[in-house]
Amino acid sequence: IVLIVEAMLGGIRQHVCDIAENLDKDNYEVYIIYSDLRADEAFAKDINRLRKQAKLIKCNTMKRSIGKDDYIAYKKIIKILRKIQPDIVHCHSSKAGMVGRMAAKKCKVPLIVYTPNAYAFQSPEIPIFKKLPYILAETFLSRFATSVTINVSKGEMRLARKYRLDKPEKFILIYNGIPQKKLEDKKRIREELGLDENKYYVGVTARCEYQKDPYTFLKIAEKVTLSNEEIEFVYIGDGGMQEEMHDWITEHKLNSKIHMLGFRTDAAFIVGALDLYLSTALYEGLPYSMIEAMRAGVPIIATDTVGNNELVFEGINGRMFPIRDVDKACELILDQFEKNAIKSQNVKSTFKTKFSIENMMKHLNAVYS
Repeated sequence: IVLIVEAMLGGIRQHVCDIAENLDKDNYEVYIIYSDLRADEAFAKDINRLRKQAKLIKCNTMKRSIGKDDYIAYKKIIKILRKIQPDIVHCHSSKAGMVGRMAAKKCKVPLIVYTPNAYAFQSPEIPIFKKLPYILAETFLSRFATSVTINVSKGEMRLARKYRLDKPEKFILIYNGIPQKKLEDKKRIREELGLDENKYYVGVTARCEYQKDPYTFLKIAEKVTLSNEEIEFVYIGDGGMQEEMHDWITEHKLNSKIHMLGFRTDAAFIVGALDLYLSTALYEGLPYSMIEAMRAGVPIIATDTVGNNELVFEGINGRMFPIRDVDKACELILDQFEKNAIKSQNVKSTFKTKFSIENMMKHLNAVYS
């Protein structure tokens, strides 16, 4: 089996690494074709461990932008696949999905699997005329060069069927899952991060990018902290909008109320320092960071959008609000602060029953078999 991925960062990196690590090595010989141009620090930290699970093949001509390098990557991947002669190729996200599926088709690979991890046309704010080239590309690739597409959320699958990318039976739902791990005590994590033991922290693990809508996060933080000085906010992550966010926080004199921690290789564990998780994303596949928050027992307040709305069970492990509705988000945060209606044990229970690595791998192995 060959896993192909362009961006070794965030949830996609974790997803590919989890698959490689949890496949039965008695049944599978695992290869990963990847680019490290956009790799995060966690990948650099995990690469030696990953080498024990799979044979790694770098292909840095796979890049995020569309251009002549795509053809070079396509030719290189064909050469690699002809040498390996895999039974299965599994491509992750749009760029690897385009180049990898075409190369696998050219090499007549028996099973070609694709996981979009959120389609490029999924943002509700993109007008239909801008979505059309992506829809046409996904339609062609699905019908010509894909055996099966694995959607990570029902919302993602509904969109694929709405735009008639292919026959409905070629789309399979498999939720992301992560391993159960022993987590550090909240007090100890806060000590290490320099956070006040007695404050109430609302936070997120997310890239500082448009999709995550960080400015709505900042506006919510401003309004909530003005009404309640016991509450502070934490943003874990970096990205293209990071400096703008720092400038906005300084301009609004909120440096003591909003803590920008930057990228953290231990983000999956320090999320346990939070009292409440806040996602302002415009759209998602099925966000790993929110599953990590659930594993730590952190209640969730999130936008009612594709991906998020299959992780949050209203009143059980969290609450939802409309995209960019700052007032409603503030209302929900203050209500949870005052009443503590969403209990940590219910959040953990949701994780164990719905989003474990065992569930994900059971369904994935069935597809491969």
